[in-house]
Amino acid sequence: LGPVAADQPLRLPPARRTWIGVDGALQVSAAETLTTAASDPSVHGPWAAVENTPGGAIRLATVAVDGTLWFAVEDAGNWTLHRYDGTLFSAVTDGAPTGPFSSLQTRGSAVYLGSPSGLFRCDLFPAEGDSHALKPVSAVPEAVNGIAVLPDGNIACASDNGLALIDATDALSERLLSGVAIRAVFADRDQLYLA
Repeated sequence: LGPVAADQPLRLPPARRTWIGVDGALQVSAAETLTTAASDPSVHGPWAAVENTPGGAIRLATVAVDGTLWFAVEDAGNWTLHRYDGTLFSAVTDGAPTGPFSSLQTRGSAVYLGSPSGLFRCDLFPAEGDSHALKPVSAVPEAVNGIAVLPDGNIACASDNGLALIDATDALSERLLSGVAIRAVFADRDQLYLA
């Protein structure tokens, strides 16, 4: 095509695709083309198995701001976190806790993983020469049963010691219902739902 002049518009069609887990296996819809745009295959498929997926069953999934997909995979009782950049799956094993993993969320430039060993963080953009690695978030060392990202950017962690609210620096800003085991958390705008 060549360069586009500064006063000329450039229209890029969306690359809508749907990713689903069926019986623990990852599948993706066909890519939208000019021919299929009217029917939007990302909504109704068809779906096809994604090649070279890690062994085991996908139990948790999230998408990061950089477009990468992150998956928690269970294989015969062993749990692993995987990053998928659209071409390649890579396991994130440095600093990884043992499973089972309970929750997986993204906030800003990090992925957060809940486990029986606490809350863990993996930066999306590691320093030059470093690999992706999980690091414990010291504010929540107890078992994390669920994670929700709140509208203000804080993270709510359902834990065996109440609800831990984590600020943008990963520090504990508040603990609610201390001593109460909370099994799940869901955020809907300004409402929190706990189980």
